Amino acid sequence: WYHMYGSTINKLNVYMKPRKGSMTSLWTKSGEQGNRWIKASVNLVSSVSYQIVIEAVAGTSFTGDIALDDITLTNCPPAPTPTPTPPCSQSLGPGDCDFEQDSCRCCCWQN
Repeated sequence: WYHMYGSTINKLNVYMKPRKGSMTSLWTKSGEQGNRWIKASVNLVSSVSYQIVIEAVAGTSFTGDIALDDITLTNCPPAPTPTPTPPCSQSLGPGDCDFEQDSCRCCCWQN
């Protein structure tokens, strides 16, 4: 959850910093977002060790505040690897494929 309220809000950034290498921007929000708490999430997939860096950039005056609350880090299971489409085993004549659902994989295509 984040709260960015005031006329001189600058921005809020979230970065991923690997043990070796430079930081990568994962998420950013700029300017006033109203006097309310807003839920945000960032998905990150990495095979290397890393740190999460949260940066609140000050505006030009004291009339803007950025706050964070209830930060949660969740270890999600990896996404399944897509199954490759097997090569076409049949050839069809012109007009034999409707391109909506190729259940026999004759056209090797799905909508």
